[in-house]
Amino acid sequence: MAGAFATRLALRGESVLVLARDAASAQSLAQRLGPNVEAGPNVDARPMLGGITRPSAAIATALRDAHALVFAVSDDALEEVAEQLAEVYSEELANGPERNGPVSQGPEPSGPGPRVALHTSGSRGRDALASFAARGWSTGSVHPLAALAPGGDGAALASAWFALEGDEPALVVARELVHALRGEDADRGPGGVAGPGGELLLSAAPDAKLLYHAGASLVSGAVVAVLELAEGCLVRAGVAPDAARAALGALAASAVENVLARGPAAALTGPAARGDVPLVARQLAALEDFDALEAARAGGPAEAARAGGPAEAARAGGPAEAARAGGPAEAARAGGPAEAARAGGPAEAARAGGPAPARSVSHAARPEGALAGASEVYCALLPTLARLAATRPGVGPETVELLLAVARGHRAR
Repeated sequence: MAGAFATRLALRGESVLVLARDAASAQSLAQRLGPNVEAGPNVDARPMLGGITRPSAAIATALRDAHALVFAVSDDALEEVAEQLAEVYSEELANGPERNGPVSQGPEPSGPGPRVALHTSGSRGRDALASFAARGWSTGSVHPLAALAPGGDGAALASAWFALEGDEPALVVARELVHALRGEDADRGPGGVAGPGGELLLSAAPDAKLLYHAGASLVSGAVVAVLELAEGCLVRAGVAPDAARAALGALAASAVENVLARGPAAALTGPAARGDVPLVARQLAALEDFDALEAARAGGPAEAARAGGPAEAARAGGPAEAARAGGPAEAARAGGPAEAARAGGPAEAARAGGPAPARSVSHAARPEGALAGASEVYCALLPTLARLAATRPGVGPETVELLLAVARGHRAR
């Protein structure tokens, strides 16, 4: 997050001072971003987290000169880092020139408006910066709803929505920061950001930020997990991995477009939307088999052989395991005539050749303690699918109850 923010601000021509818990990473980032970003010096001073040191005088100077301070650190480190920096700020003001006034009265800003401290956590509110609020700073948070890959340039921020929370002076600065991160002028319109993104103003309720972040995680995390499970299903059905990923990506994109254009209920497609309960049940049974075989493969060739026979043993452990599980014929299917010869001699090698017969597995047993998989995800989604389907013509209460019964039946197994 810090790298993405600094990159976007530097590209806009803003002057950015990076104060990292690791001096080497701060310097590396500054060198990568160019002259508009300066790394904080790491000279003999005060211990920070994990034994990292940071010069108290340099930090105090940065705090006094900066219009806004943005904390882009992990949630578990946020309060500790803020408290340590706030302590440095107070000590330096008490021991040096008090250009912002007595600490006990809070700082008197040299520029317009109070000093502002923001953080980028998606799950924490302004209370995480209470140490700065106690010293007269205005506090808040600004969190982008964007999938920012580590080491990226933050390009996704240009079209992102941002969740804002805080007192009014902090919100003013947060909006300025959003415009800068999105590469826009601040006068694009009252209270809003032009372009495909925008601002989400969260309430001050104690659990509002955490609930917001959980909702965002359902999209950024759960969608990725569902796509990974779906890709595994297509690959097991014989589709090449690259083709499966591309096809599912296009399907997911069209589903999202439909939701944005028509709303979730009208955008729902598939057997649940049609009230096709028998097909939903068969799909769930197929996913149970898929999960059992995937869990067996994760448990090694022996588990794979128990769950799915020699063919699965071969997938998990190669031709040698296939031979142990099913003999030379299975070794041939897994590795060709050469493997058959190694397992059973020339006669078996001569028999090798031709496609392996298709194998149908019915409700393979899942190894005890196996992690949840595609069937559990499908089952967990069925109540929501049924609720959305209930708004569709031809899907009555009886059909909804049957869909829920399918989910209950899966959980009971």
